[in-house]
Amino acid sequence: MRIELATAPGDQQYPNEDYASVALPASGSGGALVVLDGVTPPAGDDGCVHSVSWFTARLGGSLLELSGSRRDMPLTQCLSESITRTAASHSSMCDLSHLLTPQATVVAARWDTERIQYLALYHSTFSAQ
Repeated sequence: MRIELATAPGDQQYPNEDYASVALPASGSGGALVVLDGVTPPAGDDGCVHSVSWFTARLGGSLLELSGSRRDMPLTQCLSESITRTAASHSSMCDLSHLLTPQATVVAARWDTERIQYLALYHSTFSAQ
């Protein structure tokens, strides 16, 4: 199996706010991947003391962990739980109701010897051959 992941900042004036990672079990059977495209907010108050990079790393890491370890849990539920975890980690410091609080598009996929499951939100795409 060949897996390629790449991210780059949309504008060189900003840091890369994306997250991409793959989890492959030691058994060599199956795996999971997550790619998040962080949304750069306009200048000004976004209601959060954390960067978009912080947000995508927390959300992406949690989603990868759940997608790989909780194969019984649908990917939509893995994402929902990851959002809940990420929100809990900064809700005491940030206004999560603010319209510009950190955001990201999401692609998640996992596979085993029989099937591929995937989730793509917003303008993200997933392709497998």
